[in-house]
Amino acid sequence: AQLAPSVLSWYYANAATGAGEDYFVVGPSGGGYLYPSRYPTPALQTHIDRLAEWMSLADLSLIQILDAGARERLDLWDRFTTRDEIDGLFYLEYADYADGRGRVNWSNGKPVVAPRGKLWTGLPNSDAASIISLLNNASRDSSSVAGYSLINVAAWDQSFDLVQSVVASLAPDVEIV
Repeated sequence: AQLAPSVLSWYYANAATGAGEDYFVVGPSGGGYLYPSRYPTPALQTHIDRLAEWMSLADLSLIQILDAGARERLDLWDRFTTRDEIDGLFYLEYADYADGRGRVNWSNGKPVVAPRGKLWTGLPNSDAASIISLLNNASRDSSSVAGYSLINVAAWDQSFDLVQSVVASLAPDVEIV
């Protein structure tokens, strides 16, 4: 929002709306590739305060967090979720982004969501057939956390066509949100 406002405006102006709407999420730990659990405490608070300001400027409210062994660190996530600008976190465990298997923790009444699966070449249970099976056999209960599945897609080795083929192979009652 501050460094390249015209680029941000272009992405927002060209985002899909309606069915299949594009939604933007702040990238790895916000404002830089870092593990919040290993960041110096005073500097982390400065980072979070600046991040919240930047998120407000960019009309963003969700952050993708990348860390190692910190999924259950609610004391850490509480520092993020006390900010009004932050509605929730997507937690990716380093080395196995879907290690949380869809678990949702709550921090200040806001979700910290771990992916249920990952679409990633060469890793066990991360191929298209495994993800299709995982989703087709998952709960459909929209009133339960179990009824939702976040799937992390490795953008560096997966194509949009592959993602579309996974979506096309899902059971008719699996809804993409």
